[in-house]
Amino acid sequence: MTAYKFLRADGTAAFTGFAWPLPGGAPGAWVENDPDPCRSGIHACRLGDLPYWAGRVLYEIELDGEVIEHKDKVVARRGRLLR
Repeated sequence: MTAYKFLRADGTAAFTGFAWPLPGGAPGAWVENDPDPCRSGIHACRLGDLPYWAGRVLYEIELDGEVIEHKDKVVARRGRLLR
């Protein structure tokens, strides 16, 4: 599944401070964590979720594995930044 992720200008997540492997001409490395909305997993936005989560830099993210649909986000087991 392709979704979207807002990060700070330095590639870190606003809530966790996690430094994402950024894409550089090719997709970034895969990141994995057990999906549990608001606790763990790879959190991302669907197109309609973007206004709620607006941030500094928007990335397209590829999600893989189980994807949990939540009211204002999706959460997956694996993800990597595409562009």
